[in-house]
Amino acid sequence: MGPIFRHEPEAVAPADGMYVLVGHFGEGTNFAVWCDKGERLPAVQIAADIGPLWFVHVSETNETARVA
Repeated sequence: MGPIFRHEPEAVAPADGMYVLVGHFGEGTNFAVWCDKGERLPAVQIAADIGPLWFVHVSETNETARVA
């Protein structure tokens, strides 16, 4: 399994696909969005005490590894 790249909210999506919003340690938030390459990921507003949130591009390969 290769590296998992984190993308800040409002960053440009580097590839077509599903992006899931995760916490600093990779914990899920139950929020996902489909973006085409070149589109901006959505803005996210959170409570200050939650910490940083990131979008992660989800492919069939890394999703299978995550749930195994």
